[in-house]
Amino acid sequence: TEFISSGLSYAKRINRPGWWSVNPFIDYDDPVEWETGNPALKPEYTHNMQFSNNLVTDKAMLNASIYYNYTNDGITYLSQLIDNGVTLQRPENVANSQDYGLELYGSYQLFKWWRLDASYNYFENVYGSETAEKFDLSEKTHGWSASINSDFRFWDMISYQINAYYSGPSHWGQFESKEQFSVYMGLRSEFELFGNEAAISFSISDVFKTLDYG
Repeated sequence: TEFISSGLSYAKRINRPGWWSVNPFIDYDDPVEWETGNPALKPEYTHNMQFSNNLVTDKAMLNASIYYNYTNDGITYLSQLIDNGVTLQRPENVANSQDYGLELYGSYQLFKWWRLDASYNYFENVYGSETAEKFDLSEKTHGWSASINSDFRFWDMISYQINAYYSGPSHWGQFESKEQFSVYMGLRSEFELFGNEAAISFSISDVFKTLDYG
């Protein structure tokens, strides 16, 4: 059995600043990097369009989507050197931002007890012109990420899962992120206890200690 479908969607979202984002008082907890809110911060509005195709068979599923987002008054955090090596970080509205990309997702049931899932995302970001404080953020960036998940199930009561995730280097505004790779493992046992369903789970995050948050 094979099933093919396509879809086109549009959505408009509003993201209002949280209370801390508009708090004018400065947080001095870090002696060299202060933080403050911005009382003049406006909500950001995002228009989202997405076109997707789905293919479903008895053992597999494949989804391919392209998307486009346009954001007015997008909120980003900016750091400014103010005095004696001290920086002040606060949120600002950029003039506009766009991001668009391709997402792929696939799932395949190799055996009754083994399923594979994989995903891939490539995106590009385009930032608009100057902020109210004249920080020039006009730029075009790109990045990608991918993951693969292997799910094993034994005797209908024990499941084992291993997941690998990679995110390439990227930057937005004044900030950069390094490439990240991590592996997750999990084990779950389901059983009956005193007439009720019960489960025990065990998991390990970042198995090889490869994540770098610096």
